[in-house]
This record gives sequence, structure tokens and C-alpha cells, in this order.
Amino acid sequence: PFNTNLSFNTGAQYQVQHDDTTLSTMRAGLSHQMGRFNVSSTTSYTKTDLGGSGQENPDDRIDNTLAGRVTLGRFYTSAGVNYNVKPDKRVEDYFAQLSYRANSRLTSDLYLEHNPNDDLSEGRLNVNYRADTFRVTPFVSANTDRDVQAGVKLSTTFVDQPGTMLPAMTGQKVMGRGLVSSFVFHDKNGNNIFDKGDEALPDVVVEATNVRRRAETDEKGYSLIDDLPESYVTDI
Repeated sequence: PFNTNLSFNTGAQYQVQHDDTTLSTMRAGLSHQMGRFNVSSTTSYTKTDLGGSGQENPDDRIDNTLAGRVTLGRFYTSAGVNYNVKPDKRVEDYFAQLSYRANSRLTSDLYLEHNPNDDLSEGRLNVNYRADTFRVTPFVSANTDRDVQAGVKLSTTFVDQPGTMLPAMTGQKVMGRGLVSSFVFHDKNGNNIFDKGDEALPDVVVEATNVRRRAETDEKGYSLIDDLPESYVTDI
């Protein structure tokens, strides 16, 4: 069936830097989901105060991003435009992305961007592999100025692990995303505390029931469910 959904989101952020510079940002967005298609428009207002530096404060900025995306099987594609409403009143860049998800561990992304003000076009191809404890991403990028770069990015994430002082290494991305960590054990003495005599339980399926995402506990009884909606309460 063809489903449609209209949503509105808003947010604000206030930052104070070490030199007393303050940055205030307000953002509002409207999104319309129509089956596999989505169209969104997000407007942000940014005010910068340089504090007691003696420098003139930069102009307030108002920016808008208009984007569309569609999911077709294992392919995901999106395209859009970033437009500066104030102070420049001009298109900042056009962008497009094509992603392919071979499986839960292997994905690839092609990014294209064109800056009409500098008459510069750029492209970047990533191949992403996620192991249990790390992520590896070989990439190549090029632009119309004939700059070419290639490399391999290796990264990992450390997450607090219940029941031990040592953090867990994971190949999952968790920054800027909602997540639930859990520690499952057989509480043999029934005191609701993991202590001597209790047994960690591996291969137990833990589910975030509100969004239907699952993860199995490892040999130490630990599991991590990532990529959850932020600020959204879920039961496990």
C-alpha cells in the first residue's frame, strides 16, 4: 500500500567557545514521506557573537536545505540543494548520493557535489566494511581541479560495558545516534546484582520493542542495539 506521512521537527543549540565566542543555532524542518519517496525542507538560523574580541560580529545566517530521497531495494539515493537565504542570497551547492547495501556489514556510497560559485565539482566513492570491533573504509575522491585523493580509514568506537571497568570495542557507529546497551546474566541468588556465582548469558536476543531492532549478546553477555531514533523512549 502507498502510505503518506507528514512530520515537523525543530531544535536549538547554544555553544560557548574558549575565547567567549557564542554560537546560537535554531533549526526547523518539514518532511513528507510518500511510500518509498521523501521530500524535506530544513531552515536554520545562526547567530555568532565574538564576545570581547573587539572584532565585528559576522552577519547572521539563514540557510535552507531542500532534498529528496528514495529507497529501492538495496539502493538508496538522495539529491538536493543548499541555499543561503541571508546574507548572500545564493545557491551554495548541489549534492547527490547513491548508496548500496550489500548486507549488514558491507555498503558503498557515491557522493557528488557541485559548487556553482567556485565552478567546482567533486566526487567521492567509499566502500565500507564493518567488523565486530572496527570499521574500514577505502575511498577515492576527485574534483574538476584535477585533485585526486585515495586512502583507507580505520576506526572503532569504545562504549561503556556493563559489569566491567573496561569499555567494549565495536564497529558500529554510535555518535549522534540513539543506542541501548544491555548486560544479560543468570541471577542465581536473586539479588538483582551481577556478583560471584552469577553467569553471563551469550546468544540471547535483546529487542528494542518500540522500533523492532535486535541484537544478540556476545560471549560476555553484552549487546548493543544502535541506530535508534534519538530522544525516543523504547522498552527492551
